[in-house]
Amino acid sequence: MAGVMTLVAAASPADAAVGAPVERGTSTLAAPAAAAAGSLGCYVPAGLLPASAVCAVLRHALDALQWTVSEAGSELLQLLRCLRRAWVLLVEDAQLQAAAVQELMSSSTLPDSAADSACLLVPLAGVMSSSLLDLMRGSKKRPQLMYSLAVNALLLPQLCVVDQHQQQQLAPLHEGTQAPLRCFIRGLLQQGQKGSPRLMLALGLQLGCYVACCPQLLVWYADELRQLLLFGVTTTLAAGQDAEVQGLPSLEEGQERSMLAEPLDPELQQAYSLTDIGPRVALLTGLYQLAAAAGLAGHETGSSSSREIDTGAASDEAWVLAVEAAGVGLWDNWLQALVCDPVLSGDRFKVGSDVHRAKVRAWQGLTAAANFLGSSRQRATAAAAVKELLAQLSVNQPPSIKQYQEAIVAHLALRHPALLQELLLPQIASVEKGGAATGSHILIAVQVALHSPPEQQLGALPQLLRLLLPWTNHHSHHIRTFAQLGFCALLDAKPLAEWPGWESALGPGGVAVAGEVARFMQTNSDFQRFRRSMGSGILGWSPRGITAPRRIFSCCLYLAGAEDTPVTFEGVPEALMDRIINFLTAERAKLREAAVYRVAGYEGGPSTAAAAAAAGEGHGTGAGAGSGGPSAAAAAAAAAAVAVGDYQRKVSPSERAVLMADVLDELEQHQQGAQAGPAGTRRGGLVVVASLISKLPNLAGLARTAEVLGAGALVLADRRVAADAAFTSISVTAERWVPIEEVKEAALLSWLATKQAQGYALVGLEQTAESTCLPEFRFPSKTVLVLGREKEGIPPEIISMLDATVEIPQLGVIRSLNVHVSGAIAMYEFTKQQLVARNS
Repeated sequence: MAGVMTLVAAASPADAAVGAPVERGTSTLAAPAAAAAGSLGCYVPAGLLPASAVCAVLRHALDALQWTVSEAGSELLQLLRCLRRAWVLLVEDAQLQAAAVQELMSSSTLPDSAADSACLLVPLAGVMSSSLLDLMRGSKKRPQLMYSLAVNALLLPQLCVVDQHQQQQLAPLHEGTQAPLRCFIRGLLQQGQKGSPRLMLALGLQLGCYVACCPQLLVWYADELRQLLLFGVTTTLAAGQDAEVQGLPSLEEGQERSMLAEPLDPELQQAYSLTDIGPRVALLTGLYQLAAAAGLAGHETGSSSSREIDTGAASDEAWVLAVEAAGVGLWDNWLQALVCDPVLSGDRFKVGSDVHRAKVRAWQGLTAAANFLGSSRQRATAAAAVKELLAQLSVNQPPSIKQYQEAIVAHLALRHPALLQELLLPQIASVEKGGAATGSHILIAVQVALHSPPEQQLGALPQLLRLLLPWTNHHSHHIRTFAQLGFCALLDAKPLAEWPGWESALGPGGVAVAGEVARFMQTNSDFQRFRRSMGSGILGWSPRGITAPRRIFSCCLYLAGAEDTPVTFEGVPEALMDRIINFLTAERAKLREAAVYRVAGYEGGPSTAAAAAAAGEGHGTGAGAGSGGPSAAAAAAAAAAVAVGDYQRKVSPSERAVLMADVLDELEQHQQGAQAGPAGTRRGGLVVVASLISKLPNLAGLARTAEVLGAGALVLADRRVAADAAFTSISVTAERWVPIEEVKEAALLSWLATKQAQGYALVGLEQTAESTCLPEFRFPSKTVLVLGREKEGIPPEIISMLDATVEIPQLGVIRSLNVHVSGAIAMYEFTKQQLVARNS
């Protein structure tokens, strides 16, 4: 490699010139003559560097790329800069291209047929693509700087940011399955999917910058951009690693560096640069900047919109039309790929699963691509898109997905105001339906109507007010909530006595009815409290600027004044319905806690409660107070049981609190996070490991059993399953009381070793050659119980590190129990032994 560096350095004069900027379409790039970096210094015009030297550098550099990072060290980075330097010179000189082809043919790097290519850049780019991809496949771990230099070495702006006159000339590099640059990008995507988020970040930043300037890339690479959009890994990049590189490499190419060195939205990119969301942020920011440059986005100042972008009047109408056509094509490509995919279009998936993540990424991309449908020329396309989105809203989806669907519909309805009355209001008028999407229809219609032009409001607001009135009486809470708050919002924005449009559309009788409803909502104390708690979160949502990257990946609207919370799932803002549900859940928990104290008769606080329990006093209310409270009721029930025979009776938490004198001490432990149960039961030393189990009913059943039997903790591979509706329907809130830990299957061995070092005995529930019968085994007080996979059991590598294995005695033929049932039997045996030891 040293010979390559010396050869080129000797042929490079020190006083080289830097290229000049180019015209429309590449206005932020350096001129095609702007050249490479590193040890070669500034750009050297091709005429001042001998063709033989350039060809020799190219050939030796391609040969040297077989070295790995560990063998070449920092010299590899210099080699990549040399390769890029030679490639820049070749791109600009046809004679130099012919000489390079002959040079590589003489060394058998290229076949003899390469000289017959109509575009000599095609075989040259092909061999560079193969060499660079082989380099990146050679090692699992590479520095960010090497990835950035490798991507930048081949994907030059002269080849990727092209105007309409260059498209035909450079199309062979991009079009077709065998086009070299397409093969290179596809190879990078395949390598990235194997677990190279740093590579995807470099590719995302590079393509994001190019997409912002060249609409033709959307036509050439719609499928590849979708793959980049869907890229994601579960772990984040380690902060502090390769700290000298924060994004693209420190290129030394004059004006080109000014384009590529900074992200298009530095603040947003910085927030996600060390995560797998970074490539997506770079790509969608580039799409938004392209739409803004064509006047299709920007100047949107909603409550949480992104910064204003100076769109200006596009001077080249043909370029604007090209941007619009390319963007609409990208929208169609991405939408069809989503709705035609049987997995991504379905509604049966686990929250937090890979399918859920892929759906979120796809809808984030469609939200950014919706900017290209805002032109009046695309009204028919926008109408078709809204119809498709309205159908998607009726599909059962989690709020993290539905909020993007709502955002796209609101954006298009705001850009095309006639769609409000043509498509949205008829959905609200269909009172016989009342499906899950009605709340979304109401929210979108109210906000679009409030932000529409005055001439549009004149006809839309009165019609919408009439349509909302019946929904204010709906039995479904969330539909009724949206309708009532929407009704208030319309009258707050346009008071009945001040806006003339009401009386002309509703008539005196309609205005009188609306006035009575408004008066009730303004004076009723219960409704006012309800509005204060929920109204700001619902009515604060604004459709303006909702397709900007900062609205796609972040949000500053929070329910009931809650503080900002970090975004942890795919960069998704906390959805409106999630905020409402969390608020209601928290309030419901407070009410339940207060009810426990009231029923138990301990409203005087913990000290009074403990004293009352010791003295046997009762402080209940109503009939319970006069008869001694819950303890007397329990005694009466027991006496009745003797008289009439045994019967089923579930001991309530309040009754158990009265019967157990130490309940409040345990309750304090629960409030501190952990070892006490909801009604004062002390958590034991049993940790149940279910990381190998995948079926949700089994996990939910184990959680319920673990809570009932007082297990110390339940270990899951993904703790987000505890929020799934199918899980909670079986667990009946057990996940709220039993501590849940998350340990991925890949990390299970190291986690078990840590527990073993902490004094826990590792016991596996499995039939092995040395397993002990469960009733004969004596569980230590600190035990980790490992459960195996459904149908497969515990893997051998885990069995080898266990302290013991136990099996359940079986008398039947099947010789196999459901893992939930097996785990429940083992947990019961552990609990029984601990109770016997405690009482002995």
